[in-house]
Amino acid sequence: MDIVPIPSQPVGVTHQADTVPSGKVSEECAEAEASITADPWDISSWHIYIHEIEEGRGGSEITPAQAYKKMLTYFPRAYKVWKAFAEYLIKQNDVDQAESTYAQGSDVCWSVELWHNYILFLLDQYAILRTQHHKSKLESVQNMLEAYKTKCLGVFEVATDRVGMMLDSMCIWRAYIDFITATGADTSHTSAMTGGAEAIELTKKLALLRKVYQKVCILSIDGSDLVWKEYEAFEKSRVGNVNPANPVVGEGLMVVAEGGELHKQHLHARSLLRERKRYLQNLVVDRYATPPSSSPSEGMLPHGV
Repeated sequence: MDIVPIPSQPVGVTHQADTVPSGKVSEECAEAEASITADPWDISSWHIYIHEIEEGRGGSEITPAQAYKKMLTYFPRAYKVWKAFAEYLIKQNDVDQAESTYAQGSDVCWSVELWHNYILFLLDQYAILRTQHHKSKLESVQNMLEAYKTKCLGVFEVATDRVGMMLDSMCIWRAYIDFITATGADTSHTSAMTGGAEAIELTKKLALLRKVYQKVCILSIDGSDLVWKEYEAFEKSRVGNVNPANPVVGEGLMVVAEGGELHKQHLHARSLLRERKRYLQNLVVDRYATPPSSSPSEGMLPHGV
């Protein structure tokens, strides 16, 4: 049966992102445009220029979407610009373009903040779909929801592969774990005993949850210690729900056992975390990429890291 198309926006709302604005050009916008024409690396003028256009004070020659794209030609890896562009599109109810912008930006900017915002956007859309169709039993609707869930899981996998080792990436791992826990079959003993398709889904869900837990526990990132404790509690809780003689449960307990291979890897990762912070804490990772200059602010940037 065909999958019902995923709605991109509420019925009756029109796309506005590419609507040509009307009105006069403000003095601030004209001055900013002149500044970036003379010096395209003038960050503050870019911000003023885009703000004025967004507020309808940029005349009728350029739209906000075009202004963002113009800035991205000079700063293609500036995650803040991609994020602001996507947020503008969301305000215009242009969900499809917002998603496309997040995807494009995340592909070129390996930024935890941008990936996290992209994921939160997708999760919001998924929650809206589930709310809209929570009473539907149609197979096509269930297929649509399952397809969107699979899409979210795929984005999580790419995000954790791209930025999952960064010091501040726990927000993405946390969202991944919470998403797996909150969706799919129930993890209770009752559901596991029903058999059939539900039991199969439960087995898949637990396998994925274990895989993600075990990945996070051996990373030298902030918060991995708390996830290790959470994973220990998870495996021990499974004993209370399922027969301890179950080989899968027994294997889980062995994995988190003190002195086991995973525990050793976790301790090693934890010991490396302080050293990683020493090398990475002074890096200015959110600075716009501009040609070198002799400005005082640039001279104050740390060297030798």
